[in-house]
Amino acid sequence: MKRLLTLCLLATFALTCKAQDSLYTRKVLRFLCGKKCFGRGYLRNGLANAEHYLVDEMKKAGAIPFSGESYTQPFTHPVNTFPRNCRVRINGKKLKAGADFIPGPSSKSIKGSFRLTKTDSVTFVSPEAPVSVITRKKLTFSVALQQSAGSLIEVNRKCLSSDPEKIKIRIKARQVAAFSSRNII
Repeated sequence: MKRLLTLCLLATFALTCKAQDSLYTRKVLRFLCGKKCFGRGYLRNGLANAEHYLVDEMKKAGAIPFSGESYTQPFTHPVNTFPRNCRVRINGKKLKAGADFIPGPSSKSIKGSFRLTKTDSVTFVSPEAPVSVITRKKLTFSVALQQSAGSLIEVNRKCLSSDPEKIKIRIKARQVAAFSSRNII
């Protein structure tokens, strides 16, 4: 009986610890995925806000800095950014950036209204301008070190009721040659 009671107490303790870890994990993920971090992006201090949060959490946990008193290692790298709101309408329907569409990471600035022609089941290109649309089941943003010769728009196919035939677009892209960033160590 004592063994059974001990086993039950250990199981309860283990489940309680796991639940607390799960709650903490959710708290951290909520912050890192929240609006204050802007997707840990290069604009609006999203990356810096995530860094400060993680370093504070490491200090609270008693982690020792890797080098001296710093938990970070600075470096620079080139990156293509989109400093203004990106606007896209397809077939007259206004799409929401980040939910309905994302610009391709190496897209250049472009503004105007253009016809689209289907090239395969998911790709549509404009014969009038260097712009392409790709429909996807899931949008996943990435980062590009430089700009390409054209612009690519990835669209969540769930938000479209028909194939894209017309696009009205305003994308402002800016190449940053030496973006300051830091590894967290």
